[in-house]
Amino acid sequence: MKLRYGNAAEAGMCESRISKLENLQEQWVERGVAPIMISLIARKGIIVSHKLFVDPDYDKSYGPMKLDTIFQLASISKPVTASAVMLLVEEGKVALELPVQDYIPEFTGENKEKVLVHHLMTHTSGIAEDWIWEMANSGSAHVDMEQCPNNLHPDVYKYLTTGHKAPLNFYPGSEMNYCGYGFLLLTEIIRRVTGQNIHEFATERMFQPLGMNDTYYIVPPEQYARVAKHPPNAPFPRYADYENVIKPMGGSGLCSTVHDMAIFGQTFLNKGSYDGFRLLSKLGVQKMTMNQIPGVSSRLDGEFFKEACWGLGWGISGSKQDYTGTLRSAATFSHTGRGNTLFMVDPENELITLNFQVTMKRVNNRPYHYFEYFNNAALASILD
Repeated sequence: MKLRYGNAAEAGMCESRISKLENLQEQWVERGVAPIMISLIARKGIIVSHKLFVDPDYDKSYGPMKLDTIFQLASISKPVTASAVMLLVEEGKVALELPVQDYIPEFTGENKEKVLVHHLMTHTSGIAEDWIWEMANSGSAHVDMEQCPNNLHPDVYKYLTTGHKAPLNFYPGSEMNYCGYGFLLLTEIIRRVTGQNIHEFATERMFQPLGMNDTYYIVPPEQYARVAKHPPNAPFPRYADYENVIKPMGGSGLCSTVHDMAIFGQTFLNKGSYDGFRLLSKLGVQKMTMNQIPGVSSRLDGEFFKEACWGLGWGISGSKQDYTGTLRSAATFSHTGRGNTLFMVDPENELITLNFQVTMKRVNNRPYHYFEYFNNAALASILD
């Protein structure tokens, strides 16, 4: 199934409810929730809403903004990076049950031989990421930058190498603790197995064949003007310096449009293929989007989840109460990105929702509540 534009009735959705949701987003922008918001809703392969809402002052300062504005997706990079690894798994070049040390021998320390590749994808490795940040930013890492490979960004190499000696906070697999560094290790595994960095590999093997022509781990300079800017007073002001922030980190760094990411979501709804191109097998998609850590708990964004419920790169909704909303199915898989961006796929309801924005206001200092409002309203528009 290939995405196409159509009306709500074709997709078994209520036109008036979709219209009300679009009006609600316009009100959010008018109230200062976000100076720019671009959303897309698709069901059964039919795009029923694809809208841009922008504050006139923001548009004047950074625009003109368009529907194909490129956003910094931050952590939404993770399921894309995980998919690149799964592609190599299906080709017999990477094994998720092997130790990370098999691919990166420098990754050493107490119990580090117990960290398997799948622990990186489910945030259960135990790697002390705070330790890595502290060492890298304090200048204590003492990384030999002359050894940096030609196809790695120097900052990426510094952070990657610093983490090789990082201690573990807990025994691998015993709990979930969100860890972006694990996905940097995954990109290094890709690089060592294929000789290509994540940008080169994903562009050649994923983005171009899928027709995701506005998706980049490294945004070319000629496209910088299309990247949504974060004002200096935004919650994450470092994203305002987009030319220096955009780096192929694996767990962050990906930049894309809502339409391109809808293609990626539809590929998963299609069980791994899109418009004649097969990215992953049906079984690969199934494994990525099911809970891989049953019985494992986690703390995330100040909340405790008795059942972490995480797939390979994707957050799985399960019985959790979170930004994916009250009405979605338990099979829903999703991810958000700091900055703020939302990407949700509900396979039982055949629904894809995306909401990319630069959030300025929060509810009780929690950034994703507007995503919950958005998702519930979109799900409530389903009629059949």
